Amino acid sequence: MVYTQLHSASLTAVSLALAIGCLFGLTLDPALVILAGFVGILFIGLPHGGLDHRVGTRLLQRWGWPAPLSLFITLYLLLSAAVLAGWYLWPGLTVMLFFLLSAWHFGLEEDDAPPANPWQSFARFSQGAMIIWVPCLFQAMAVTSLLQTTMPSHHAGLAETVVMLWGHSWPIWAIGLLILLLDWPPQTAPTQQLPLKTTTNQQQAAANHTTLPPAPITRLQVTRSCRVLAFGLLFAVADPLLAFTVYFCGWHSVRGLRQLYRTSGQTTLGFLRDLLPISLAAISLFLLGFGFYSNQLSWWDSMIRVSFIGLSAVAIPHLLLHVVNTLTSPATAEPGPHSTTSAASPSQWSHAT
Repeated sequence: MVYTQLHSASLTAVSLALAIGCLFGLTLDPALVILAGFVGILFIGLPHGGLDHRVGTRLLQRWGWPAPLSLFITLYLLLSAAVLAGWYLWPGLTVMLFFLLSAWHFGLEEDDAPPANPWQSFARFSQGAMIIWVPCLFQAMAVTSLLQTTMPSHHAGLAETVVMLWGHSWPIWAIGLLILLLDWPPQTAPTQQLPLKTTTNQQQAAANHTTLPPAPITRLQVTRSCRVLAFGLLFAVADPLLAFTVYFCGWHSVRGLRQLYRTSGQTTLGFLRDLLPISLAAISLFLLGFGFYSNQLSWWDSMIRVSFIGLSAVAIPHLLLHVVNTLTSPATAEPGPHSTTSAASPSQWSHAT
């Protein structure tokens, strides 16, 4: 808990500092921003999905499929290939799917506890979507330029349409953020079980106690609200690529790696060893993609294109895997790598292979 609050406070401070600097006209070298984003995605962003094979094999074992590891890798690669093909064949549909799944995933990962009701689910979704709709609203031209660089066939009109849709939908997302920041709806206590013979006064007294008084604001709520507002300001005024790097690498991926480590039950060396195979494979594919695109584009544009196309190719299978795992896991099953309810033992993790 202390680490989480320190991490949150440090990212809040960094976001505010960068945002204030941008407001006063201070900017970083665009080449440095692109390089930092590319390196951050390679060595922090990709490894936070490095244990997906553990989750996938456990899931397939539970369903009784033979050779679960081989089957999982095959399905994962096929889905990644479909995403890559989508950027060339249906770029608009692909980018919208990538954005929506990312927003949902980012929102769910913002809190250890699952949403208690549909309103909280919507609030988390709105929070996760901030990295998309806020830049689209306040920096439409910069985001459009990024999308045009990313889309292989340079669909200029399509990029503008995607940005317009996300930017113009801001009232919906703003309502979700208000629900999040106001912590609405208030919690209610379970209805009391009354004896068979009750008087009207007893029933009224029980009804009066079904709603809990407003809970005092906790330090965790204050920390979360400050972080959300600081991120919102950063997303609104900073270079969209810089804002994405700070949020995705500095907050989301670091938080995900820590959760993976806590739930793995491994030593630090064992945890890093488990991360290596998938992480190195993903990094190698990214570098191959960079080599391919650098023959057509500048190094900086190649980094941008590989960062977002490559990230979507591994992110969409990663997101779908954890959605399926969450929806199909029995309540008594061992926690997945993104759960923080309890730690799995090393034997449980080794059994997955």
